[in-house]
Amino acid sequence: MEYEPRVTPIHPSLLEPRLFAGVERSLAIMNGTLTMVMVMGLQIVAYIAVGILFHLIFAYITKIDDKYVKAYLLYNKQADVYQPWPMANQKINERPFGYGRGLLL
Repeated sequence: MEYEPRVTPIHPSLLEPRLFAGVERSLAIMNGTLTMVMVMGLQIVAYIAVGILFHLIFAYITKIDDKYVKAYLLYNKQADVYQPWPMANQKINERPFGYGRGLLL
C-alpha cells in the first residue's frame, strides 16, 4: 500500500486579494471616499482628475505586486519593534519579543 498525500482543491479566488477596479478593495474605497469628500464637501471639482490619477497609479502598482498593501502594513508594524542597525547594548543573535524570543519550541 503506497502512501498518497491528501489533496484538496482550492479555487484561485481564495488566494488572491479582493480587487475593486484593479486596485485592492480597501485602497480603492479610501481613494473614492477622499475624492468624494474633496468634490462634494469642499467643492473642489478638479480633484476628480487627481482621484482618477491616483487610482491609475494604484492599479499600476497592483498589477506589478498585488500584495503591496499587506507588505507595507506589515513593514510599518515591524519598524517600531525591530531596528536593523547594530546597537551598543545589543546581545548577538537575540530576537526581539514577539519574534520567537522566549517561546518554548
